Amino acid sequence: MTLTVERQRHIDLACLILFPAGLLTVFLLATMGYAVGSYGDTYIATTHLVIAGITAILPALRYMRVIVMPYWFVFIVTANIYAYGIPLFLGFYDNIWWWDEFAHWMSSILVTMTVFTAMCIIDAVADNVSMSPSVMCFLTFIGGFALGNIWELFEGTVDWVFGQNYMQHHIQDTLSDIHMDFIGSLTMAAIASVILRKKDVHKMVEEIDERDIFYNLTHRAR
Repeated sequence: MTLTVERQRHIDLACLILFPAGLLTVFLLATMGYAVGSYGDTYIATTHLVIAGITAILPALRYMRVIVMPYWFVFIVTANIYAYGIPLFLGFYDNIWWWDEFAHWMSSILVTMTVFTAMCIIDAVADNVSMSPSVMCFLTFIGGFALGNIWELFEGTVDWVFGQNYMQHHIQDTLSDIHMDFIGSLTMAAIASVILRKKDVHKMVEEIDERDIFYNLTHRAR
């Protein structure tokens, strides 16, 4: 079912209010000293204040019809933010052994989703680029997995240069993160396959870029 613009704006306004509201509630609770996590009330409160603002960006852009990202994109971004913030407050990272792996899986889906969206935009606006759905799904997987490995390389480099222990369990932690990157990238590639079966890339980007911002930027650059 296709939603009218008016109906979408109602949903966007609701998201614009509700998404930050939950995190701002946690911000107040952390400020009052109710945080369970071991990172400290000030850090947890500040984190929730910042990410509350971040959750409002995509709904605001949708509401103003500037960049109209699909709802699945908006919800995955918001789910990732909540999956980081709330467990930080509740102490999941300290008390639930598998939560770090789960959060890493979700974040790898987010990264790979961004790769997929970027490739859809490139395919739609570039005159000399045309990718089949299978090629796009493969590149989505490879791109997301590669970025995840680059992040692991960055963590290791920081430890080596500054003598820190950010990679808490060394090779075991790194391998676990790489496994989650692989599974998350594969998950998003499967989601991308479903999306591409249901919607044409050009139609999807046309809905995202109502004002032809991406198209104008690329063609003016030429």
